Amino acid sequence: MAQTPINQQALAAAFDSAQQRKSFYFEPASRVQMVDKLEHLSRFSDFCW
Repeated sequence: MAQTPINQQALAAAFDSAQQRKSFYFEPASRVQMVDKLEHLSRFSDFCW
């Protein structure tokens, strides 16, 4: 299936917007806190191996 110039432009625009969305990432504070707790438990707890 041959792509027309319009389809190529739409495809290029879709890839550009996907790259922009990938470059922005927000980590919620609750998840950061959970990771900190897991790190602490993995270092200092006898219950986690």
